Amino acid sequence: MRHTEPMGFHHVAMAIHDVQANYDFYTKVMGFELVKTVTAPTPEGGFSKHFFYSTGKNEAGEQGMIAFWNIHVESLEGFETNLNKAAGLPWWANHFAFDSPNAEHLEERRENWRAHGHTVLEVDHEFCRSIYIRDPEGNTVEFCLNLREFTEEEKLHAMELLLDPNPPMEKQFGAKIWQPEGDALVIPAG
Repeated sequence: MRHTEPMGFHHVAMAIHDVQANYDFYTKVMGFELVKTVTAPTPEGGFSKHFFYSTGKNEAGEQGMIAFWNIHVESLEGFETNLNKAAGLPWWANHFAFDSPNAEHLEERRENWRAHGHTVLEVDHEFCRSIYIRDPEGNTVEFCLNLREFTEEEKLHAMELLLDPNPPMEKQFGAKIWQPEGDALVIPAG
């Protein structure tokens, strides 16, 4: 078995079209801080802006980031920025999950999203609890709270399921749909 030091992403980067909508969403709705913008010519002609938002620091003081490209190249105009749409996949397949350190943080993020007019999907996955919305380009973002450690049995079973061409289906997890105002619509686990 291979062992490595724990490692998070330095950053993940995606191309976008609407810089102002991106800035408003990732600072006001997600609560991140714009920390760096790099401008440079591109190999295809034109120029790009590569900008970075801090997602916060963990207990070890390591900073997480998400970054975006705003590309100004005539031959690349009109490219698709919604990752799932570009790949022909449903909205939930490709997404970006950010760590929520505790239940209070997760609830604060959910209520902030609702206060900004978003409908929030909340799912209890049993080992973690997640909330989801979509950014201005249509990409799904998530805050996720780990509820417990994985057991050794789960880790062994993970490989069995990964290699099984016809794995048994697990139960449907419960969910809540939070409109911007009012109580949640509860979808019970099945």
